[in-house]
Amino acid sequence: MGDRVAILGAAGAIGRACADEFERRGTPLTVTGRDEVRLAHSFGDRAEIRAADLADIDKTEAALRGAGAAVYCAGHPCPQFEQHPVLARSALEAARRAGVSRMVVVSSVYSYGHPRTSPVSADHRREPETRKGRCRRQQEDAALEADGRGGLRTAVLHLPGFYGPNADLSSS
Repeated sequence: MGDRVAILGAAGAIGRACADEFERRGTPLTVTGRDEVRLAHSFGDRAEIRAADLADIDKTEAALRGAGAAVYCAGHPCPQFEQHPVLARSALEAARRAGVSRMVVVSSVYSYGHPRTSPVSADHRREPETRKGRCRRQQEDAALEADGRGGLRTAVLHLPGFYGPNADLSSS
């Protein structure tokens, strides 16, 4: 696998920020999302555009082919929050099939639940009290369970909130 990085859910706030940083570093990019027009508007010729619905493992696998690493930053509106673990599992399986060697799954801090320490560190117990937190924890569990299977190494990145000029669609 080469140095190419695929960003799943690339047109959102986190995907755009990742793309900007990878571009600054000269890393070849593939950007993936459901809406090819939105991807083209967001990225133009800065990246290879491969539209795919993450629910379709075969199309997601095709979108990931040739990438050595992937960043999963797909978002979902609040009424569809239960899709977080479902689509993460699909994307993880697609990454494994495509031969991706590393995948970072971006999550929020909802899975931690109420802070029990100050500051909250990465090894804080995940005890969510909310529906969003439970969905995020299931998504994270899927990523952690996929680690090492089929040559895929995984990690979860917890972000406390989504801010900035492209965060208009974010719902953590």
